[in-house]
Amino acid sequence: MGKRLWIVLLTTIFGVQGIAQESTPSSRESRQLTGGLSGVVIDLATNRPLPGASVSIVGTTIATQTDAEGGFLLSPPPGIYTLRISCAGYQQETLTGIEVRAGETASVEVALSPKGLRLGEVEVRAETDNGPLALLEERRTSAVVSEIISAREMARDVKSDAASVLSRVVGLSVVQNKYIYVRGLGERYSHTTLGDATLPTPEPDRRVVPMDLIPVNLLQEVRVVKSFTPDQPGEFSGGVVRLRTLDSPSSGTLKVSTSIGFNTQTSLKSFLTDPGGRWDWLGFGKGARALPALIPDQAVISGRYSPSELQAFGRAFRPVWEPRAHRASPNQSYSISGGRSIGRWGFVGALHFGTTLQRQQENRLFYILGGDGHPVPRSIFATPDFLRQQGILPRARAVIPEEMDLGLLKGYTSSARTARLGGLASVSYQWTPQHKLFWRTFYAHDGTNQVRIYQGWYESRFTVIRNQRLRFTEEEIASEQLSGEHVFPGLANSLVAWRWTYSRARLDEPDGREIIYEFDRARQQFRFFSQLQSGLRLFNIMRENLREPALDWSAFFFGRGLTLSLKAGASYSNRDRAFLSRRFRFIPRRLRGINLSLPPERLLVLENIRPDGFELFEETRPTDAYVAAHDIVAGYAMADLMAKKWRLIAGARVEDSDQSVQTFNPFNRTLNVVEAGQKARDILPSVGVVLALTPQMNLRLGWSQTVARPHFRELSPYEYTDVTGGPSARGNPGLRRTRIRNLDLRWEWLRPPELLAVSFFLKQMSDPIEPVIEPSNETTIASWRNVSGARNAGVELEVRQNLGLLGAFGQRMQISGNYTFVHSEVTIGPQPLNALTSLRRPLVGQSKHLFNAAFDYEIPRWAAHVRLLGQYIGRRLTDVGAYGLADIAQQGYPSMDFIFSKQFLGEAKRMEVKVFLENLLNHTIRFAQGPDPYWSYRRGRTFQIGLSYRIY
Repeated sequence: MGKRLWIVLLTTIFGVQGIAQESTPSSRESRQLTGGLSGVVIDLATNRPLPGASVSIVGTTIATQTDAEGGFLLSPPPGIYTLRISCAGYQQETLTGIEVRAGETASVEVALSPKGLRLGEVEVRAETDNGPLALLEERRTSAVVSEIISAREMARDVKSDAASVLSRVVGLSVVQNKYIYVRGLGERYSHTTLGDATLPTPEPDRRVVPMDLIPVNLLQEVRVVKSFTPDQPGEFSGGVVRLRTLDSPSSGTLKVSTSIGFNTQTSLKSFLTDPGGRWDWLGFGKGARALPALIPDQAVISGRYSPSELQAFGRAFRPVWEPRAHRASPNQSYSISGGRSIGRWGFVGALHFGTTLQRQQENRLFYILGGDGHPVPRSIFATPDFLRQQGILPRARAVIPEEMDLGLLKGYTSSARTARLGGLASVSYQWTPQHKLFWRTFYAHDGTNQVRIYQGWYESRFTVIRNQRLRFTEEEIASEQLSGEHVFPGLANSLVAWRWTYSRARLDEPDGREIIYEFDRARQQFRFFSQLQSGLRLFNIMRENLREPALDWSAFFFGRGLTLSLKAGASYSNRDRAFLSRRFRFIPRRLRGINLSLPPERLLVLENIRPDGFELFEETRPTDAYVAAHDIVAGYAMADLMAKKWRLIAGARVEDSDQSVQTFNPFNRTLNVVEAGQKARDILPSVGVVLALTPQMNLRLGWSQTVARPHFRELSPYEYTDVTGGPSARGNPGLRRTRIRNLDLRWEWLRPPELLAVSFFLKQMSDPIEPVIEPSNETTIASWRNVSGARNAGVELEVRQNLGLLGAFGQRMQISGNYTFVHSEVTIGPQPLNALTSLRRPLVGQSKHLFNAAFDYEIPRWAAHVRLLGQYIGRRLTDVGAYGLADIAQQGYPSMDFIFSKQFLGEAKRMEVKVFLENLLNHTIRFAQGPDPYWSYRRGRTFQIGLSYRIY
């Protein structure tokens, strides 16, 4: 994190409060006005009158408020005046040079913009307890299909990361607890922005930002936009997840919070970690695990270096191969946030740090197709009890020899400790009422210390193996943005917004260690196994940079009963990435006098690393490095026309995309270079219609065309194997972009705080990119190809209802829920060298059924709130089957959470205590390959208590 961020944070949070406030009259006289200055104030987003707006003449005490029809009337003496109009939740407007003459009445018409107005999407900010009501009103007046989660809603969830709260949104599901799927579409079809700027990803194998990396304490709101307009990125398809960081408050605030949590299968129990350095606890461990400085930049192989040099290289690595066991500490988190306004300046700063520990017992099986056409277990990493419960023990015993003790089957044990650090700072300067500048910086960092041990039957060696892996990963996202907003009332009420954003992401996987032992039936002991990935030391590094300047112009025109908004803009996105992997193995040469049954740290001691013992050998492949770049030059134009009950939004976006990936030998950039990429120009039109059936009821229809481009990893032939006996992943340089046609229809009835909405969506895809299995003599290769086509359709239902019909008791209750049904079908079509079993199937990662429910109960007498959350995620494909084996699917499962909060300390209620009970059902997460068990585990129940205190 840069020094500037820390300086601004400390200044914001611990500085001396000095807030300049403008005094307002304590009362207003009601009187009959008959002339002078009259007008009407309307809401720019809806073209409807705006009652309750404050209208005052600058430099005088003359002021009033608009009536129910948005009208006002003032009686100043003759002169030239400046008029100020303001309303809560709207941008203040100032009109200058208004001349009032004796005996005449001057007339003006003023349109107030909701704060943060953007054509195609209205953003209303609310800092009061009526925030949820304002957000519902915003949904009603928006031109697009969107969902909004406020800071208040996020604070009422059980987890502190954005992935968890997004899983409650209608039509969204979370895969692997961090990847967002919108309307059944995988991560390639969604887009994540911080404000309006795209975020890079620290994930080398995916294009999406892992949402568990983002602490919700740093966010003001999360918005999911589901229908495309030309001012959105062209890679839209499923939707855009827009994160908005904390805003500058109108008054000074400073808040601290902490929490502690206990998991039933992890906390205070035996826990394994990879021993590292002194900063591991903070999530920074790459320094202690760095590649030794002695290792040269050239490939470490015999022939190039002498045996004595190879011995020195091997002994330079840390002799750490085994995890350390200790008692798991509770989960913890600490946060501080604050902000203030000082004159024309606004400041916001926040810091968050938390640790989460998770220990799991897992069972996994891999299959091959037997001679009778039925699946036969090939690799069995599962306990005998699990095999017995699943009714698969007889099939396992048919594979494992009778003399082999089934007690040797131990399954998986995994331990992972994640330390999450996040921070933000922003400074705003109100140059004039019409001109404002912003500087924002955001930082998120995860460090995960992971140990994985599995032991079970491995058919290729016809014995039991024990695999032990130590892995430490660091993921980081940082973003800085300088932006401005400028209003020109005399130029058709023009709004000019510009921004320059620089973001970067990095991934470090330093010194991943893996070692394998196999069971020697003759000696009845485990002995070092010298093939596959045994004795591995792996170093991965990835850096990604994203530069994104953009300019948007909007103009607003008003006529009798008509409001026309025009918007145009241009942007440039320059993304580059560099990836490097180096693989080393300790190869046994002549092992006379070395006991191969010794534990790893007694076997691979320094004295055994020698020319006639274990020798270091580099296995880095010719495809283990790549550089990539993606430039997108975009321009758009759109119009938003409102006439009585009708609203039409139409326009187009043009994107020139230039994508390139060069995969090369890390030691020779010019040898066997594999180049991939594509240049394309896409014209992406959209049309949307909104019909206000009643003031509270809308009917929306939208059509658009978008694209989904392959990401860098999919284009690079870099290959990686995660599990011994499992498939390897390899990219495909010949991929093409996917073109998508989108159709959205929504009927909504919003009566804040109640709502009822029904949506239908349809997406037709040309050349969708889907996972495939390719034949290989050595192992199964998972890759990606463009397939014939895909279709994705679904229905969303959302309801929020107060139970006031039950009387005063029910008035404090609210139920809400949403249900999504998605049906998708992928047509693979004829493919060369295709080994897939199913040539027609659903999209990978798509659940047919998604259901969320919430019950809220307010207890005003205690200043308390109770919330019960329920969720059901339906069956979804995770991997495609091959060679006659069925596809692999995660089975549907329910979950339930409970939250209780209570506020204390006087009328201000500065202190709040929250109790969270997460995953109360503790349902087993099951994956199956057809009818056969594939993977199974539980996460345990978590109890957490949190305390927050608002200092001022």
